Amino acid sequence: MDPQLPEKSAIELIAWGEERKYFATILPFTSSGEDIVKAAAYKALVDLAGPVDQDKLIDLLDKTDDQILVPMFSFNCKFCKSDQ
Repeated sequence: MDPQLPEKSAIELIAWGEERKYFATILPFTSSGEDIVKAAAYKALVDLAGPVDQDKLIDLLDKTDDQILVPMFSFNCKFCKSDQ
């Protein structure tokens, strides 16, 4: 079993609830050295971000140039869509 699988699974379960109060809990995982954990965190933030998290999201996007993570996050973010 992959040693990062429990972290990834926990992140996914937290995101599944879509409770914004967990944004700060998941945010540090975006700096993980493990790609599977980092990707899960970016994906989770899509469901956890709210208007108060805007500055943190901008900082996060500014700090990465990962060609997979940035589009996955920015194009799926519920808060980021202009029709909401």
